[in-house]
Amino acid sequence: MSAALTPAPGADEDFDKWYKEEHYRALAGCTGYVRTRRYKLVHEGTVKNPPTYLSLHEFESDTLPTAEMAKTGETPWAKKIMGSLAASEIYVFALTGAYGDISAKL
Repeated sequence: MSAALTPAPGADEDFDKWYKEEHYRALAGCTGYVRTRRYKLVHEGTVKNPPTYLSLHEFESDTLPTAEMAKTGETPWAKKIMGSLAASEIYVFALTGAYGDISAKL
């Protein structure tokens, strides 16, 4: 699952704090959760209005625990952050193939 998110102007610090102190922990409690990697994007101006952050959430299951994941957005802090985003794009992907030793954890 990928989440490309742009906090509201001036909200970067609160967004980052929410992610680290609440959102990671909530996701980690979901069935099949493996890990999250989050990136702050750096760009040279080649893309118009790119997102500020990209998170890749990995789950080891055939289906996402959507009911559990929905609960991660029900806290007052999550509602505040998610409701004030300047932009968001969320996509779900399925692993259809891999090369090399897929049993190794990176």
